[in-house]
Amino acid sequence: HHAVNLDHLVLGHPSAAVAHAPMMHDASMLTRLYTRRMSDRAHPHQPSVAIIGAGFGGMVVALRLQQQGHTNFTIYEKADDLGGTWRDNTYPGAACDIPSHLYSISFEPKADWSRKYPPQQEIFDYMEEIYERRGLHSRTRFSTNITELRFDEGRSAWQLSTTTDEI
Repeated sequence: HHAVNLDHLVLGHPSAAVAHAPMMHDASMLTRLYTRRMSDRAHPHQPSVAIIGAGFGGMVVALRLQQQGHTNFTIYEKADDLGGTWRDNTYPGAACDIPSHLYSISFEPKADWSRKYPPQQEIFDYMEEIYERRGLHSRTRFSTNITELRFDEGRSAWQLSTTTDEI
């Protein structure tokens, strides 16, 4: 059992929601809060951010944080690899049900999709390429189960507990 204190918690996917506490679902919200909090402090620091989940949602939040110069974040993933839905659903015929050009990340476009509705493995490979190119593996704690999330109102900070000592 290991605990870490955080300024912000970002959920990569709404299904990972934790009740009764403020959390971020997008980097623009985090940036507004980060800017406000910096101006409130005599010694501003970059907030520590936990991103729960290494699927598309968590990856995009991490990329947006990088774009805005935030470097103090960690992605926590319970599985041993990235990908979320595109890692877990490998059944025959698994594919995207919307056109591939709409499924690409706007600032990480993929122009060479093999078909209009790309198969699962091609989408997973696209995510893996981005993850590698942007250095997100070193910011991700794979095989890390979150056992507890608690918001400390007095300190305005999250406490995150895991089953590993890797943090």
